[in-house]
Amino acid sequence: AAPGDVAGPFAIACAALAIGLSWSINTGAALNPARDLGPRLVTWAVGYGREVWTAHHYFCVIPLMAPVVGGVLGSSVYRVLIEMHHPDSGTEPDLPNDGDKGALGGNARAFISRRLNSGAPHPRTSLP
Repeated sequence: AAPGDVAGPFAIACAALAIGLSWSINTGAALNPARDLGPRLVTWAVGYGREVWTAHHYFCVIPLMAPVVGGVLGSSVYRVLIEMHHPDSGTEPDLPNDGDKGALGGNARAFISRRLNSGAPHPRTSLP
């Protein structure tokens, strides 16, 4: 892999770590909904009352809703910037050539063709 391929995930992890370490103690920043919701549920269960949910002007909603809103926005951006440029679904997918070694370790087109045309019954995937 190229050096840039390895450095990207490491840089993102370092940025998330830096944000978590620098802001969590001061403002209670939650990058993960599980990190915010779990302690709130426990403190509510042991008797701290409604203050757990209403503190900081209902801040508890942000870590729960941000991943949902981010997912919708991210998929919308993907559709606009990338998916619109894909070929129509009516075209055949681009499979490797005969001499090309694909992810299956051999010729993917031949493997798929043998699998689809073998006539063997499909295995059961549910209990009787």
